[in-house]
Amino acid sequence: MNAPERIETVRVPPGVPRVRMRLDEKMNNAATFECMREDHTLGHLVRMECLRDPDVRFCGYQIEHPLKHDVMIKVQTTKRSTPATAVEHACERLAGEYRAMARSFQFALERAGEAGGMEER
Repeated sequence: MNAPERIETVRVPPGVPRVRMRLDEKMNNAATFECMREDHTLGHLVRMECLRDPDVRFCGYQIEHPLKHDVMIKVQTTKRSTPATAVEHACERLAGEYRAMARSFQFALERAGEAGGMEER
């Protein structure tokens, strides 16, 4: 079968950076970030979070081919920011949201356990 091994869809080969940034030579304040072994989940999250930044003019993502598990995220910013800064801040905000959700989930589990809502197996 021509399909790659399943583990190869998530494992980054040794010596290959997880994220690469290429500056766009044709547009000011624009860059493309290639995220290795990622999919629509990361692409859409980063895109939507970048677009919340008022200094981001454009952000979009694409997956070049269904069998290639890399996401290309294109970002263009105003002169007040850079694409790298915009993506970094977006990732920091997403990490903060994740931590808040994890705390909320843990709190709900503890409350359910105290109330007898969680049955032991």
